[in-house]
Amino acid sequence: MSAERFTLQDLADRAEIADLLARYSRAVDRRDFAALPALYAPGAVQDHGEAFCGEAALFIEWLRQTMGTMKTQHLVANMLIAIDGTEAQGEIYTINTHIFPGEPATQMTAGGRYLDHYVKREGRWLFARRRRVIDWSREEPARPSPYTTRSAQGTCGPDDPSFEELPLLAD
Repeated sequence: MSAERFTLQDLADRAEIADLLARYSRAVDRRDFAALPALYAPGAVQDHGEAFCGEAALFIEWLRQTMGTMKTQHLVANMLIAIDGTEAQGEIYTINTHIFPGEPATQMTAGGRYLDHYVKREGRWLFARRRRVIDWSREEPARPSPYTTRSAQGTCGPDDPSFEELPLLAD
């Protein structure tokens, strides 16, 4: 669909799907596991290949058990979205960084895509199926930059500065 043919509803739907993607990233990175179920339609499937493939509720529990103290950041980039009524599909490019604790700490960065299926239920777009595809990855020792030590530091939980600073983002 060309840009000239987008209706206001198309633009609103795309904005809501983009918000869904951002909320997923924030919930995972801040370990806000309570926020994740509201992003999935009943019976939704999350496919991370051999690491995990199954129902979204089981995926959320798998995240809770496997993420431990690693720090993560999920960045959403290009979004190609096709909408057909109350169903949509998206190819969502991402770069994800994971810092695994240890001496030395390890940084794994992966570029890839989510091949998403969405459904609109009760006026809200939700994930129906997400498949993670990795295009490249890199692993190296993680060393914090001395230039950032005086900046506010992010955390993986509710004590992250964003929860106090941005209360309007709470659901």
